[in-house]
Amino acid sequence: MADCVEVARAAREKLSTDHDVLGTFGLYLLNFAKFAKDDGQTELENNLSETAEILLLRALELEPENPATIYNYACSLARRGKREPALEHLRKAIEIEKGENLFSITPKDPDFTSLYDDQVFQEIVRQ
Repeated sequence: MADCVEVARAAREKLSTDHDVLGTFGLYLLNFAKFAKDDGQTELENNLSETAEILLLRALELEPENPATIYNYACSLARRGKREPALEHLRKAIEIEKGENLFSITPKDPDFTSLYDDQVFQEIVRQ
């Protein structure tokens, strides 16, 4: 499993100009981290979440106004306990996609579990 993290880091270097690949790979790792958590593999979950954050940040640098990438980056930040930047990016993603309802699942998204009781999070998802 740790090999997956090394592959992701290598991909970041080799594919550092392809937003779609970086974003998709980052999202894949974020989802894989959920499975690791459910399986009690905390160290693997942390490594995958960290690598997903790195890949999604690079994808965001390439397309800074892509709401799906911003949202997924917010998910990765929330999973890693980075409240303020997670909320900031979530707010931005929702503002950019206004009216599209791309993120109607946000109030129940397990990536934001750590923020469910947060007043600012609740205000953002009510928008």
